[in-house]
Amino acid sequence: MQQEYATAQKQNSLELHGTQVTLESIDLFWIAEKESGLSKHNLRRSKGYVLALYEWLPADKILSRERLIQWRASLRQNGYSEATVLNYVKGINRYLDYLGCSEIRFDRRHPKDISNRVFGDLTAIAPTPDRYRKDVIWECKCSCGNTVFVAATRLLTGNTQSCGCRNVQLLRDSNQYIEHTSLRQSLEERVESTRAQSGYTGVTRKRDKWSASITYKKKCYYLGCYSKLEDAVKARARAKQLVMEDAEKLLQIYHEREKHPQKLEGAAKNTPNETSALDTILYKSDI
Repeated sequence: MQQEYATAQKQNSLELHGTQVTLESIDLFWIAEKESGLSKHNLRRSKGYVLALYEWLPADKILSRERLIQWRASLRQNGYSEATVLNYVKGINRYLDYLGCSEIRFDRRHPKDISNRVFGDLTAIAPTPDRYRKDVIWECKCSCGNTVFVAATRLLTGNTQSCGCRNVQLLRDSNQYIEHTSLRQSLEERVESTRAQSGYTGVTRKRDKWSASITYKKKCYYLGCYSKLEDAVKARARAKQLVMEDAEKLLQIYHEREKHPQKLEGAAKNTPNETSALDTILYKSDI
């Protein structure tokens, strides 16, 4: 009972009178953070959070629960994002834990209500009973229609902004993806490869001969086996030329679709005939 009473008295005293923040304690905290194995970048950020609070405090440098709340409010008023404010809060909590003043730290036991808030393509619907490292898992609806479950911190910090569809679209845009084909790769003229045993892309060793092949529109075309490496490389080069010619036509459709997405929505669906012609050329040629 006496110990519980003393703890309660200490908590009330800290909440009412607070604790003094000094430059010496900040330096000692930085040393403790360094010894914990933090990277140089995180060390600078950790110390910067506490120094920002130190500069904001009045001349007496007394930190109380009330002043902590006021300081956090000032960050938001100054235009700091929710993710940045959360990083400051985490840094100050670590500092207060180091001082032994956990009683006045920011309380994270009561999860923040982010219902109906939008984070990129995600809209927070409702919290779930599940937790990840004491973090509340929220049910979210993506703009594409998918439902995903994301930790609140990942939403607030901006680390997760979609169900994954945004990453797929970014990848497709960067590769100019159309008709199951990466035009960037199809139009690439480089033929040499340091990873291939032959030194050339699409040419591999098969027993005592060299096998040539090429992949286009999710199809692998077998171009034959050759006794000489030079012949296999030439066969692959001629097939690559055919692929590049067809890819140039797809590139035009890709650019037109980007300019007029609705008008040419079905334009790419007309390309299978060209693919069939390419199949005939590759299979019937003497390469």
